[in-house]
Amino acid sequence: MLIPNVKQVNGIWSGNVTLDSWNNFFNKEMDIDLNIGGDKLIESLNSRHKFAYEYLVTNQEKLLQIILNALLVEYPIMQEEYGYEDEELDEYMPNVDNIQEFKEIMEPKRVYILDVENDGMAYLGFHFICSWDEDHDYGVMMHKERVVKMGGGDVAFLSWIAEEDKKASEIV
Repeated sequence: MLIPNVKQVNGIWSGNVTLDSWNNFFNKEMDIDLNIGGDKLIESLNSRHKFAYEYLVTNQEKLLQIILNALLVEYPIMQEEYGYEDEELDEYMPNVDNIQEFKEIMEPKRVYILDVENDGMAYLGFHFICSWDEDHDYGVMMHKERVVKMGGGDVAFLSWIAEEDKKASEIV
């Protein structure tokens, strides 16, 4: 098996992954859903998927820090966009001064290994449940240690986002 705890059901490769440093950060034991392919059905797993899985597990702490630090920068802008006021602000999208405070308002739901690769590495997507948007959640797409895009949960699994990023990097 290329990736442990993963199987194909109805054409979708899925399973779970335990990321110990994420469990430590969020102070809970979690088996995070794992999806391979994102919004694309793939027939079989290959070395690009295995390599991305190994990268995820090996760099889990660093990836979480990158995600949370990027969110810390973007979060005040998001607060303005969501427009919560007074009690709603305190309940759904409270002010955050450091990344530790995010564990009170979000938690990981799913990790995606997309079928799009760039420079030998598949894109990874991270989907979080969050208090500020219970309908759409929060998503991040990354390539290696670079945040490609942040937004609703769908950002984590949409292949076209990875494909656009790949094309843009080929132009440079």
